[in-house]
Order: sequence, then structure tokens, then C-alpha cells
Amino acid sequence: MSISANPTLAEWDQQTRSDSMNDLLSAAIDMMTGPTVANLAKNATSILTLAERFTAPEVNRLLEAVLNNAEALTTMVNTLGKWLENGSLMRISEMLDFVRAIMDSANGTLVSTIASKAVEMGTLVDQVATSPIMKIVPGAIHAMEHSYQQVNVHSQDARLGEVIKLFRDPKTMTTLKFLLMTMKEMEGSLRSH
Repeated sequence: MSISANPTLAEWDQQTRSDSMNDLLSAAIDMMTGPTVANLAKNATSILTLAERFTAPEVNRLLEAVLNNAEALTTMVNTLGKWLENGSLMRISEMLDFVRAIMDSANGTLVSTIASKAVEMGTLVDQVATSPIMKIVPGAIHAMEHSYQQVNVHSQDARLGEVIKLFRDPKTMTTLKFLLMTMKEMEGSLRSH
């Protein structure tokens, strides 16, 4: 491009830009030493590799999942921020450290002892659950509740004659005998232990 003797402002501006561009390119070419070119090529390769990784299907699926769950992720980040502020996150971390310490200290003997105790507890629970006594527990609880209500209703009118009449009832005598025998057996069992 040739410039006339009296260039216009636009022509002068364009020439100045061209000259600046030529100077910049000349300086860049002058700086192109072997190591500089190698470094630029290495950086360009890294940028292309990074761009290629971002276009991988896995990354696209991950980005889609993030975008589809943006609200939930925002809520989660806000919740974690609150936990961090009020110390809950630190307490959770301390709890996990405690659990990790327990797991680290658990050796074979400790684990087998705990396992055997768990088996013993399971056997005991099974024995209690299948015991004939467990079949009468609901009825016994109902009977006690009914008796308690009856005593409360009649406690103001309780007379010696009513108590004696209650003792003469054969069902009462059978119940008292059962209770006394049970207490006697329990006393012997408690003394042997």
C-alpha cells in the first residue's frame, strides 16, 4: 500500500497500524530461538490436550449432570458452608477420626470377642422371645392395668369385708400361691448367682 504525499487521517492510522504490526512480527521472529519455539510447541500441545479432554464424552456427561443438578448442588454447598460456620463439619470430622481410630485398634482378639458376645446376646434374645413366659406378658400387663384401675376406683370405699371376700375367691388364692412360689424360686435363683 502506498501513501500519498498528503495522507488522510484514516490512511495515516492504517499505515501506523501496519507498521506496528510489522514491528511486532519482526520482534517475535527475532525472539524465535530453538528453546522458545520448543516451549511454545509444548504449551500449545498441552492446551490442545486439555481442550481434547474437555470434549471427551465423560466430561460432557459430567457437565450435563452438574447443570441438571445445579440447584441441589447449590443447596449442598450452602449447607456445607453453614456446617463449616457452626462447627458441625468439624464435629463430623472428629467423629470419623474416632471411628477410624476404633477400626485401627480393632485386632483379631477384640473382633472375635465382640462377635462371640453378639452371638451370646442373639441367643439370649431368642430364648427370651421364645420363652412361654413371653406369651403371658401381654395378658399380665392388661391384668395389672385393670387391677390398678379397679383399686383406684374402689380405694375410697375399701372395707375389710371386701378384702376378706377377695381372699376367699379361689382364683385369688391360686394367683397368690403362684406369686409366692415364683418369688421363692426367684430368691433361690438370685442367691445362687
